[in-house]
Amino acid sequence: MFNIFVGEKEIPAGLKLKKRTAIRGVVIYQEKLLMVKTSRGDYKFPGGGQDCGETDIQTLAREITEETGFYDLNLTEQSTSLLGYALEQYPDDFEDDKFFSQTSKYYLVYLKSLANAGLNLENYEAQQNYTSEFVSLHDALAVNKALHGSPAWKNEPGIKREVLVLEKLCEILK
Repeated sequence: MFNIFVGEKEIPAGLKLKKRTAIRGVVIYQEKLLMVKTSRGDYKFPGGGQDCGETDIQTLAREITEETGFYDLNLTEQSTSLLGYALEQYPDDFEDDKFFSQTSKYYLVYLKSLANAGLNLENYEAQQNYTSEFVSLHDALAVNKALHGSPAWKNEPGIKREVLVLEKLCEILK
């Protein structure tokens, strides 16, 4: 199991902590990853914030379906395994008096078929033109690494998080 940290370890004095839990799927279909590609060219694991009262499995089902349209997932306690965690901490982008702390849990999920209900995106996801794409682990890593290394993406914690997770998956999913 992996544990990744991105951002600032120390929370500055006087800032309120804004915590969030995200559940993300490492979705496999015919030896490829089902990932979300944005208009910026990066790959993201489908997933997002856990709603109050939702289990991790319920969040996975909802988020994967909303962001990719695919819903025929093998999501049982026996078939879905927790691969690891990523903790991100940095000053909040929207509120100056807050410090953002997000724990992402990454689960291995298998897609059973290409049954698709269509996307159900939030506004910011639609603005980034989320599309689903099947891609090899190594191709997704190469694309995200190239973007993360460019000056425009140097301080983008989401790209850094996904690069680190993809690197860990290269070790785990040999």
